[in-house]
Amino acid sequence: MNVHPDIDLFASRLNYQLKPYVVLLPDPGAYAVDCFSVAWKEYDVYAFPPFSLIPLVLQNVEEEGAAGIIIVPHWTTQTLWPRLMRMLIDFLSPVTQGTENLGSSQSTSGCSSTSQNTNSGGMPLIGQLFEGKGLSKRSTDIITSSWRTSTKKQYSTYLRQWEAYCRQQQTNPLHASVVTGIDFLAELSVKCGYSAVNTARSALSSVLILPEGKTFGEHPLVCRFMKGLFELKPTLPRYSEIWDPEVVLEFLRNWKTSELFERLNYETSYVVGLGDGPKMSDLEVTQS
Repeated sequence: MNVHPDIDLFASRLNYQLKPYVVLLPDPGAYAVDCFSVAWKEYDVYAFPPFSLIPLVLQNVEEEGAAGIIIVPHWTTQTLWPRLMRMLIDFLSPVTQGTENLGSSQSTSGCSSTSQNTNSGGMPLIGQLFEGKGLSKRSTDIITSSWRTSTKKQYSTYLRQWEAYCRQQQTNPLHASVVTGIDFLAELSVKCGYSAVNTARSALSSVLILPEGKTFGEHPLVCRFMKGLFELKPTLPRYSEIWDPEVVLEFLRNWKTSELFERLNYETSYVVGLGDGPKMSDLEVTQS
């Protein structure tokens, strides 16, 4: 099994399996509230949904072309079971009964941010580039270590898709033209947002070195393409609404002078809570 989850979709502060995690109720440590507001296709997901939401989870996996690990009961008599079997990629090694790894059949062409670990730190194409220049395997491994693990995971996904695209175009992925690279990004933009395409651009810049010594991402035409894509698909903020803390502070200001000390305790706790998102136990210590 070559799925390595990088987001927990149905979690809480007490039971999350990995970070980032998504919750049902507001949590200062969570990445987002309501997993269905997150673009699943940009991650390899881990989900242990409430039983009542399993049909909706399967529907979302199919619609987004997502992949990941979904924990479901071994309900062979349920109407959703045939649908689950059609979507199945592989089974996890038995740990508890009913644990399955699933994703849609389109997961290999989606916008996932992770991939399996392979040689050269999970980026075999970059390894081929350096070894083709005459560098030893030891030198190649040291150079590829300059990328962080999270960056390697992101890059390897798009480099795999780039290799597949070049095979279709009968082009060497290490010596493709700028036009071919832009066409690849344009095709990717059909199902991915600006952020994902920008990550793919950075990944191509690591393997496409132009004759004048510039990278793919530095080419004026590529820069112009990304600017146009940003106008068409601007990056949206994580939260669509925010609330005004001045409302609470104004309420505290209207307290009587005799209650001033208690007011200061509340203001301190409130400001600390806004800045760091501490646990309730920490706030209790502040107030005591």
